[in-house]
Amino acid sequence: MLETIPNAEKRRRIGINSFTLHILAMVFMTCDHLWGTELLGGYEFLTCVGRLTFPIFAFMIAEGYYHTKDFKKYIKRLLVFALISEIPYNLLTESSVFFPFGQNVLFTFVLSLLCMKAIDKVRKNKNTIVGWILASLVILCFYFAATITMVDYLGEGLLMAVVFHIFRGEKWYHKLLQAVSIFYINCEMMKGFTYEFNLLGYDLYLPRQGFAVLALIPIFLYNGKQGPKNKVTKYLFYAYYPAHILLLLGMRYLIYN
Repeated sequence: MLETIPNAEKRRRIGINSFTLHILAMVFMTCDHLWGTELLGGYEFLTCVGRLTFPIFAFMIAEGYYHTKDFKKYIKRLLVFALISEIPYNLLTESSVFFPFGQNVLFTFVLSLLCMKAIDKVRKNKNTIVGWILASLVILCFYFAATITMVDYLGEGLLMAVVFHIFRGEKWYHKLLQAVSIFYINCEMMKGFTYEFNLLGYDLYLPRQGFAVLALIPIFLYNGKQGPKNKVTKYLFYAYYPAHILLLLGMRYLIYN
């Protein structure tokens, strides 16, 4: 007799592992920066593809927090690469080595991890209502901290990572809460530049940042597995961020100077 395989187990077998999600995010990020550095500035669809980058990394930060065996080492490693990445990021965004009015995305994730830790601390041994009230206050404080320190994506970026933490789970309502939250953050709180088009006589507006919602497709296909793991892959995803920025800036300099 053939054994029936639970749907959840089937999904874990055919889904996307952590390594693949990271690779996808790196590809999407590179597309965005190819447009941002004007190496392929005429192809605006690249920055639309790039919108998928942040939610995937935000999701992986939440997963990393859940799975890490040493929170201090995890956040220290992230902080070190945040400091390393700051000059390349400043060169990319402001063409300056020093720019205090904007910090790279790794600082966003450092604050996100601290926020997750604080949420868990205030909710521990607290009843549901009190715990959630305290957690809401923590989130609000970190939201303003991320906005005031002007990390990449500001407080909204931190909220995206926190959403994947507080609504973590495999139930349908976990996915629904994640989807609604990510949609609202990107299409309402961060909508920014919009594309106007006409459909059946109606003028519709699509925010560029709204493409970020499509990141939920690979995120929801995540099977909970890590994939290849060694010293190279451990640091690859951190090092790629500053390295690819410097490479693209070098290419731009050679082409346009």
